[in-house]
Formats: sequence, structure tokens, C-alpha cells
Amino acid sequence: MMPPFALRSAHPTDLDAVLALLPLIGPDDATLADAWASWIDETDGALAVATMEETVVGAIHCARVSPDEGWLEALHIAPTLRERGLATALVRAGTLWAQAQGLASVRASAISTDAAISTLLTGNGFAQVGAFVRFAAPVAGAQPDAFAAPRIRQPAPDELDRLWDWLEASNLSPLTGGLYQDGDRAAALTDTTLDAFLHAGQVWTLEDYATVQSLIIAGPHAPNSHETRLGLRYLDGASQGISQLALHLRALAAEEGDRYSLVEARPTDLLILHDALNGAGFTRVDDAVQWIYAKHLG
Repeated sequence: MMPPFALRSAHPTDLDAVLALLPLIGPDDATLADAWASWIDETDGALAVATMEETVVGAIHCARVSPDEGWLEALHIAPTLRERGLATALVRAGTLWAQAQGLASVRASAISTDAAISTLLTGNGFAQVGAFVRFAAPVAGAQPDAFAAPRIRQPAPDELDRLWDWLEASNLSPLTGGLYQDGDRAAALTDTTLDAFLHAGQVWTLEDYATVQSLIIAGPHAPNSHETRLGLRYLDGASQGISQLALHLRALAAEEGDRYSLVEARPTDLLILHDALNGAGFTRVDDAVQWIYAKHLG
């Protein structure tokens, strides 16, 4: 039987103790260390640690990623407590916080090679809703496709209905779980979020005769305080068009000088999207697949 533990809000001085624990769900240590202080100060999230006899033995962070969506991350536990129920208790604590905030759903991710985390999440009522992989490309060296350039545009916000109708009819959209990626986090792509991306100038389409062929949502992503990447958050449409759009965005990033360290993409795990990104100079970062799990709180 697991000894009793106490749950409390994290303190700035807890970081070293947490980094010494076993990370079960990301982010990596460097990102966690960089985000720790801001997570403690945030008013729209919960960063908690579990203690036994005042020793930190676990941690979890629950972030609000939209008005009604939560994201669980930074799950750490003491190695000696890995299969003794502490991870389950922390996931439940994060879920209860999300529910108390009135969120409609909460999500988390697991790497495909870690069956134990998948079991942990499904055992707590989560269901797999998406599978994504990581690609990256250098900023330098991208030459836009001259043939495609006249067909690439940034739609205006008043085109929301037209684009949303196209997305709802997309063959790829159901395979993404209706999600877009922002770094390691995933959130629902809704007409409201699409509208926000349009107003921010972060939507690009490739069109023929005023008909959308492919669409990419892209914007800056800062994994830490020292680096900004251009993140391709959502990709949809014909493979060739996606490839041409991705190459176009690499070239736009190059025009920004030193603003971006690289261009990253998190497509759903489909071979046609792998090929599309390869054709735009992207390479797969690793062999892992990021599985997204969701629990509806009702």
C-alpha cells in the first residue's frame, strides 16, 4: 500500500526536486525549467506537487488552453512510486481541477513507445483522439515555388464561413481529431479559433479558381525563452499543395532574418503528409508518434 501523500501548490524552490523525479509526460526538463516560474504565477492553470513527509515525490501541471479546454503535462513521480498509484492520483487531481474550473474537456499526450502512459490515461477515462509526428526544416535555403506563388494567399477574416465549410468537408480533418498543435499541446480547431487565426494573419491557402486546395495554419512558437520557431500548427488538403505552402512558409521565415531558429510541423501521422513535408525540405525529428488523449468532463 502506498504511504499517504499531501498535495499542494508548487513553490519556486520545488523545481530542483521535481527535475530529479521520473518524467512520465513532457515537456522535457529544459522546457519545464524555463516555464516553471511562469506556471507558478499563472492565474489560469494549476501547478501542484505531491509530498510525503515534506519530500516532493510528484508533480503535475494543468493548463487552460482555451476557455473550455485543459491540458495535463509535466507529470513527474518518484521512481520508487511508479506503479503504486501516485501517477493515477495526480492525473485525477489535474482532471478534478479542470472540472472545477468548468472546462468541458481535458487532454494529455503519450509517446507511442510508452505503453504504460497510455494505460495510465485510458485507465482514467481518457480516449485516444489523435496521432501526430514531428518534422522540422531549417529556415535558410528555402526557395519558394514560382509556379505556386500566385495561387497562395492569406484569407481575410470575412472568409471564415467559406474556410470553415471547406474544413468541415475535408477528408483529413476527422483524422486529426479536430485538433491543431501548438508545440506539444493540442487544442480543438473550431470556427472561433479559426477566426482568431485569421485575424492574426496566420492562415495560408493555396487555391485554384477561388477554390481552396490546401490550407496551413502557422505562427510563432516559443518552446523556451531563448528561441522562437515558426510552427505549422495545422495542415490540410491536397499533398502537393501542402508541400508548396510549407515551402512558401519556410521562405517567409527566411525573410524574417534571425527571428526564427527553425520551422517545425506537427502533422497527423499520415504518409501523404510525411511525403508532402519531405518535398518541402522537412525531415522527421524522431520515430515517435505523439498520441493525444482526451476526457470529456460533462
